[in-house]
Amino acid sequence: MDRIGWSERRTVQHVEAVAEQAKRLVEREMRARVREPLTITVTDTHGVWALSERAERESVGLPSTLGQVLLGYLHRPAKPLLGRLSVSWDGLLLLVNAEAHKGDLAEVNVTLVHELVHAVQLSAPGARDARLAQIRSNYGVQRFSRREAKAANRVIQRHEEQARVLEHLAAQLA
Repeated sequence: MDRIGWSERRTVQHVEAVAEQAKRLVEREMRARVREPLTITVTDTHGVWALSERAERESVGLPSTLGQVLLGYLHRPAKPLLGRLSVSWDGLLLLVNAEAHKGDLAEVNVTLVHELVHAVQLSAPGARDARLAQIRSNYGVQRFSRREAKAANRVIQRHEEQARVLEHLAAQLA
């Protein structure tokens, strides 16, 4: 639990209660497993961006400084993300934005399933290495060619479509 107030406590308790069930449901539907360790953190809008950026920077060996994280946060869209999945140095980091959900637990379930689909996708052979290459390109460590960037964007688009299609699984969560 990071940077949330008492009003979001209900969201934290709900995520703790349904996370394992959601993970099993997604894994069964996709016939694949999530790479361990998977860390699930409930946070606020700022926390989603800051923790995600820190995890990604550390995953490719870049220092994680507050100034760089805050600079990145200032350039984010005004609409808060409901959740995000990031590669971390030792596994995956799934972030749920309690602030953006405003206590809507059904929507929390949808976000959890959506991000868990991404966790399974990033657990496929070669997917983590491809994502790390993309992160290195995003931070200017090792630039993608135009062709590589387009191919990476197509993969992201396919992953997003699959995650949206499987969001219906959220209705099965208790």
